[in-house]
Amino acid sequence: LFNNTALNNGSGPMIFAHNSGALNNSHACALDLGLACYPNVGPGILTVGTWTKLEAYIKSSTTATSRDGIVRWWVNGVLAGNYTDINYGQSGLNEWVWSETWDGCGTNGVGCDLGSVNTSEWSHFIDHLHISVPNCQNGCTPPPPPPPPPPPPPTGGGNYVFSTQFSATQGQNQWSYRDGAGNLLTYDASGTIWRGAEQYLAIWNGGFMHGWYGGNGSPVLRWTAPSAGSAVVSGSTQLYSANGNATFSVKHNGAGIFSQAMVNTTTSYPYNLTRSVSAGDTIDFSIVSNNGNGENNTQLNPIIVFTPSGGGIPAPTVSSFTPNSGDVGTTVTITGTNFAVDVSGNVVKFNGTTATCNGASTTSITCNLPQGSTTGTISVTTSSGTGTSAGTFTVTTPTPTRTVKIWFSHTGLDTAKNREVIDHFNVYRATSIAGSYSKVGEAAGTDRVYLDTSAPLGKACYKFEPVDTANNVGAQSTARCAYDGVSPDADTTNPEAPFSVVPTYQ
Repeated sequence: LFNNTALNNGSGPMIFAHNSGALNNSHACALDLGLACYPNVGPGILTVGTWTKLEAYIKSSTTATSRDGIVRWWVNGVLAGNYTDINYGQSGLNEWVWSETWDGCGTNGVGCDLGSVNTSEWSHFIDHLHISVPNCQNGCTPPPPPPPPPPPPPTGGGNYVFSTQFSATQGQNQWSYRDGAGNLLTYDASGTIWRGAEQYLAIWNGGFMHGWYGGNGSPVLRWTAPSAGSAVVSGSTQLYSANGNATFSVKHNGAGIFSQAMVNTTTSYPYNLTRSVSAGDTIDFSIVSNNGNGENNTQLNPIIVFTPSGGGIPAPTVSSFTPNSGDVGTTVTITGTNFAVDVSGNVVKFNGTTATCNGASTTSITCNLPQGSTTGTISVTTSSGTGTSAGTFTVTTPTPTRTVKIWFSHTGLDTAKNREVIDHFNVYRATSIAGSYSKVGEAAGTDRVYLDTSAPLGKACYKFEPVDTANNVGAQSTARCAYDGVSPDADTTNPEAPFSVVPTYQ
């Protein structure tokens, strides 16, 4: 047993490795070819400067090639590793190797004793370590394995705890074991572990790892909702592999709801998510490799607290909304109770037309008035039922506008200055606020110039007045009116001067 070199960063897991050259079977543990076996039940974390109680049980292999050895270890009384198919030397445990200080000893190179006061900064061995099991004498049976999983919770709701409900049956307790392509994994009873077609791809009751070779396949732990309701998904993720680099994710029906990149073994990342689910909805937990050559042994400990519809969560109520009127696209805030905190768990309708919403809490939802809405009540539907407002939301109609094409025709247009004339047109609305509009000119030398602007529906009339470069304003033309977006000719007396267009409305 030895601690990971990541302890140089302050903390790391206690792990097991095979270092006997006498065996002709190099499989140290069920998960690796001669590599370290990481905690597969609990985190097993040690911290520099903190005393830690370590307990271990070692049973050697019957032969040099058999895989019937057992290794278990506890950290502060909590089971961290449990391997029952180890190929391990017949002499059993012979040394504990450390890459950090153990009780400050070993600097003089002559060994290490628990009573020393020196400090060691590098590897050394502890050759005389007493490992005890309470009330156990020579020849006694080893500590019992972890307890069997409890019976599944009723479909009416309950807690789904993966670490204790892990089983050898796909779908038991709503948990299933597969890879990223959707293929079901195969259970290995000798190792109490689910394995994939790719080496290292595995899931056990305290963690999982992706495939190292081939396509670096991802392990996927899936929980399937037994009925409609609310699922509170919590847990934490942490790398156990010092050379690891992977991204952990949680998905609801294939859509990501949590993602965390992990690059060291010292940081634990908690998650707590609430989802409204329908019967058959899936919650997937998976890891994806970011480095391609590490097995990325990762903590896996999700807990799902499931409450079925009608099982303690009342139907929503709608008490008010603001504003109480608006046109399509208006942002409306709806206030009430028992809304789903996940915005996708609420279906909001304006007089029967479904809206798109972008924020939610248990007492507030923010939505945009959808196209096609009509005046009426607002309803909110969750997995627990539907609540409807007492008041009505009034859908208003904005003043429609149309584009009017204004064009000028005249004689004697100066070919060289045609474009200059076009560039100097400015349009003024009835409010006398200047606006920029597109100007389209025919080829130089023609007698027509176009100017597009917008006006409210109805009859629009315009007057034109020539303005020279010194801002001298000439006499206004008579009003010319446009119907249905078509303007009459507007003759000018000074085609080379810029013009202001002043619309008046009737």
